[in-house]
Formats: sequence, structure tokens, C-alpha cells
Amino acid sequence: MRSYILTKFHRLHDLRFSSLSAEAERTYDRLYILAGILDADGLFIEHGRTLSNDEIAYRIRLQTPAVIKSIKELQKSNLLHVNGKGPQILDWKHEQIDLNTKREKDRERQQRHRVVTRDNDVTGSDKSSSQSVTSIETKSQTQTRVLLLLSKPAQEKLKSHPQWLSEAVAIAETKHLDNPDQYAAGILRNWLMEGRKDQQRKPSAKKKVISKSIQPKLTGDALKAAREKAAKELLK
Repeated sequence: MRSYILTKFHRLHDLRFSSLSAEAERTYDRLYILAGILDADGLFIEHGRTLSNDEIAYRIRLQTPAVIKSIKELQKSNLLHVNGKGPQILDWKHEQIDLNTKREKDRERQQRHRVVTRDNDVTGSDKSSSQSVTSIETKSQTQTRVLLLLSKPAQEKLKSHPQWLSEAVAIAETKHLDNPDQYAAGILRNWLMEGRKDQQRKPSAKKKVISKSIQPKLTGDALKAAREKAAKELLK
């Protein structure tokens, strides 16, 4: 049993939660707490046995029909996956990280950093090539995670717009969110449902330059004649 559950704020940006009913969202929160108690990778398994819907409902203090209805709604929103082992919270594995596992990953990351720092024999071109391969692998892994958050019909539709996946990932990365994968998946769902509208830049209006006519400076008799003419105009 876990003594803690990590809570993140990405739900405010996760479009999957925007369409949920209040009842389904409440059920998800309670299911998440129960998953922490059971500590079975987001599954509802206790002592090797899958809990029934009645048992789950009893443990989270809700009525069974309401729980079943919410599970269907959460499954439709890709927040739960239901298979032979019962319902499973999809986000559990990458949201809830065991502290020992996290420390081990941090040590491995620091070790890799020290090895790269000491390696003075690597040429500039080799370093550039290595960084490019790492970048490509990371990008591929990110896109794969985003695809797994989409339904099968959405994945099929996305095949006709292959560039959308990389563009959605790029947009999500600029937001500096806790879970950019879910944000990118939400962007793709909107594009697939409503169509992507490319913003066209409006041509900048050119400022009209008004040329001012320069009047010659009058002096002497010419100035006197001009003044007399102006006085006559006023007397008309």
C-alpha cells in the first residue's frame, strides 16, 4: 500500500476532463485514491484477485450503478481502460513513480552526465551525431505516448494528417506542462473533430503618406499683395 499519491495540476489543461460530468469526475478521484491503496499499477486488484464492480463501489462509498455509469464515461474519455483484468487508470504508471525508482533514475542520469563530461576523445561531429540520434529517439517516444492516448478511430483519421502529430507535440512542449502528452492528445482530438483552421496573417495596412505642399516664402511687394488679396476675400 502506498503512503502517498502524487497530485498534479495538469487536469486544468487536460481536455479529457472538460467533457466529464461532475459525477464521473468525482468517481475518478475516488478510484484514483483506491488505486493508491491497492498499489497495483492502476488496476483494482487485491491479493491477486480483481475486485468486482460491487466491491469497488463499496470501497469508494458510491452506488454500483453510478460507478458502472462513470466507468463507461471515463473509458470513453480515455481515462480508464477496461480489459480482462478489469478497469485500469491509464495515467497511473507515468504519474505515480516509486521514490526508490525515481532515485535510481536520477543516479543513472547523473552517471551518464559524468561519463559524457570525462569523454574528451569524442570529436565534435560524433557528439553532434549522438545528440541528433538521442533527439530523434526522444521525439519518437513522445509521439508514441501521445498516440496511445488516442482512440483507435482517431489514430486511423490521423493517418491522413501525419504532420499534425509532430506539430501538436511541438505546441504542447512550449506550454511547460506537467503532462504535455495529454495536452498534445487533446489538441489532436480537437483538430480531428472540428478541423484545423490555419490562421492567416492579415496584410499590414500601408500608411498613406500625405505630401504637404510647400508654400514659397513671400517678401516685399509679393507679401503685401497676398495680404491685400486675403483681406478682400474676407470682406466678400
